[in-house]
Amino acid sequence: MDDVDLKFQLKTELSDSQTEQFWMEFIEQAIEAQGLVVGGGGVHHIEVTLGPGANQQITPEHLAAIREWMSNRFEIIDFEIIDFEIIDFEIIDFEVGA
Repeated sequence: MDDVDLKFQLKTELSDSQTEQFWMEFIEQAIEAQGLVVGGGGVHHIEVTLGPGANQQITPEHLAAIREWMSNRFEIIDFEIIDFEIIDFEIIDFEVGA
């Protein structure tokens, strides 16, 4: 798959330093560690598009790694990964801590 959308919601009670730390770790650990690139943003309701970056494409393994990383973050209330390349597109919705 070429691009995948990722939507997530951050807790509103995070301090500025917690939010900044989250973004640094998100880019380094969830995105760059997979060789992917990301664009987009938001404050508490985040919408980004993931691109394959140095990879030929985004693989299910990339998405599994991102899903695992996001599931283990206290800062995230919920998230969804949207792959528009699946014919009727698939929305994978997760509520963290549920």
